[in-house]
Amino acid sequence: GLGELDVALDAYRRVRALAPTDDLRLADTATRMGTTYLALGDVAQAEPLLKEGLERWRARGFRAQQAQALIGLGDLAGRAG
Repeated sequence: GLGELDVALDAYRRVRALAPTDDLRLADTATRMGTTYLALGDVAQAEPLLKEGLERWRARGFRAQQAQALIGLGDLAGRAG
């Protein structure tokens, strides 16, 4: 069966498919999906989502959420060496 992280990714995909283009849920799900893919070891999927989340949060001025995306990108950079 699907693991918890796979179930989460499925839910995030569904939210992204239904959310309007300027919806905060796109920023939130991009960041959450990025960190989930990072937890699964899928750097190729994680990086663009974390960058998207960061840009969407920056555009709105949400600094705490920007920090979450930056933490994910920092973890990603740490794995790259």
